[in-house]
Amino acid sequence: MASNVVIAFDLDDTLYKERDYVLNAYLKILQRYAGEVCRASENCDFGEFAKNEDVISLCQNFLAHEKPYEAFDYLAAHLPGTDVEEMKAIYRSGDIPLKDTEGARDMLAYLKDKGYTTAIITDGFSQRQRRKISALGIEHLIDHIIISEETGYDKTSAIPFRRLQEKCPDAKRFVYIGDNPAKDFFHPNTMGWDTVMVFDAARRNIHPQNLRLPQSYLAHTSLMALSYLKNVF
Repeated sequence: MASNVVIAFDLDDTLYKERDYVLNAYLKILQRYAGEVCRASENCDFGEFAKNEDVISLCQNFLAHEKPYEAFDYLAAHLPGTDVEEMKAIYRSGDIPLKDTEGARDMLAYLKDKGYTTAIITDGFSQRQRRKISALGIEHLIDHIIISEETGYDKTSAIPFRRLQEKCPDAKRFVYIGDNPAKDFFHPNTMGWDTVMVFDAARRNIHPQNLRLPQSYLAHTSLMALSYLKNVF
């Protein structure tokens, strides 16, 4: 029965693409310091920002950095009046616009309609992760949210997964859906959960999917897209 099954998801790069969050955070930081309207096109190419070509070049170089803290150091070194700690605060706040790019909202609504219990187990700062969930508009579709900062343990520990089991004592089956074999599946596998990896076919994930790991780290099943879960549940 669906009511006896708990389906838990990773958040970053599973329910949305983390690169979208990073890019939108960069744009918000540029807006904060430039006092201009900053726009990016659908394919993340840099749009109009200012008429000054030097400013445009500076912003393009900033947006090209994949690692946020390196990007912050770059902007602070090249744009007077900027502050690295303030940039970090904007990035960590989670107050960044996001859109549902992975079909997460529709999938979660489908699972709820079927009677499954849903959850999120994610690493990160509590405020940032909860604001991401809110920005995606999915909080009403999630029964349980477990965040590493709130438990004191990340997913390299079994504790976040045990916390979910404690919240759902009557469940007969647990499923964890994630993207990163390095830390998403080892503990659920050893605890007897079913595990599913959403394959990063476009290679847009922040952390590459390393499949050259011991079998205990790999998911039992891989799907090409989150929407394919409808073929499983």
